[in-house]
Amino acid sequence: MYLGRHGILTTSQGARIGYLSGTYNPTTYASSTDTVDTLTSPHYTSSSIASLFTTKFSDKTPPRIDIFISYEWPKHVTNKSSSSGTHLPSHILSKGIGLGSKPVAEIIRKLQPRYAFASSEGVFWEREPWSVRNGGVTRFFGLGHFGNSTKERVKNNNGVILY
Repeated sequence: MYLGRHGILTTSQGARIGYLSGTYNPTTYASSTDTVDTLTSPHYTSSSIASLFTTKFSDKTPPRIDIFISYEWPKHVTNKSSSSGTHLPSHILSKGIGLGSKPVAEIIRKLQPRYAFASSEGVFWEREPWSVRNGGVTRFFGLGHFGNSTKERVKNNNGVILY
């Protein structure tokens, strides 16, 4: 199911799901939406990110979402993680500070999702929870390729298996 380029969806049960499609490109990111075809461009713009931060919630609760879905991993998601050195493939560890997207990290910092999912690196990986503002906690899951040859999966602490 395609949710759209970016936005925050509230389900009938009240769960808030934020999403961002595309990848970071410095030139496109700095461009105005007037110069970028937002329907066909594979990259998001700064105005896409800004629109997520200006979403108004009707119940006047803090601007926290339950789930955030993006293609790109957030920048620095492996920092200070005890599981990064032993559970990540060497091709990801070799990217070092080049891994991830700064705008995606900013979304997570500001909207404080309980769960964040991304698939750009093509590996299943769960980062231990980390604290965000106002006492909240975020859990990040890297999703691997569907139907991978090693049948690799992530099972979180709640017993949910992520394919």
